[in-house]
Amino acid sequence: MINSRNASELEREIEDEMNNIRIMEASTKKMQNNLRNLEKEKQKIQKEEDDLTRQYEALRKKNDQLEAKLAREQKSASSTTSQSKDLTVLPAKTKWLPSLDFNEDDLAKMTDKEINSLVIKLEREQKIADGNLKNSEWKLDQEAKNYHEAQRKVENARLVGLRANQDFKRHQQLTPVQSSNERHSDSRASMHSKSSKSKNSF
Repeated sequence: MINSRNASELEREIEDEMNNIRIMEASTKKMQNNLRNLEKEKQKIQKEEDDLTRQYEALRKKNDQLEAKLAREQKSASSTTSQSKDLTVLPAKTKWLPSLDFNEDDLAKMTDKEINSLVIKLEREQKIADGNLKNSEWKLDQEAKNYHEAQRKVENARLVGLRANQDFKRHQQLTPVQSSNERHSDSRASMHSKSSKSKNSF
């Protein structure tokens, strides 16, 4: 009677232990799946970060080119404005016309109408230069916005990647893969040993 009760209790203990083992195996499998998913997410984020870095560098290069172009157009507009102002006050003869394509003798031969036409032409060129300048400034502003947006995305991707990497490492530390398998093997061996002894006692 005593042996029968002991055998029944032992069988319940064995069943409970086997249930615990199954739960641990399911938990280990789930954590392993989580690790694989985190690794995939980490690789995806790294790729996105690399792409954003390339976009950032391309935008930075384009931004530098636009700034250089803007500086040239500002200089050109300033030069055109200076020429226009000089012509409105020039006398019939002048000793200094370095920026024009004609000399002082040509200017002296011009009529007032021709000089006015030249002034109008230069003013028109100035307006065109001013328009180009404003257009370049607008483009530069848009590129600057894109530039900062790319910077923001790179930083966000970096932070997300950092968090994913931390989660990945934390899950690695928490995953009892090897130790769990060893415990399972020991538990199975122990259970089989107890079961054999119980049967032999009968």
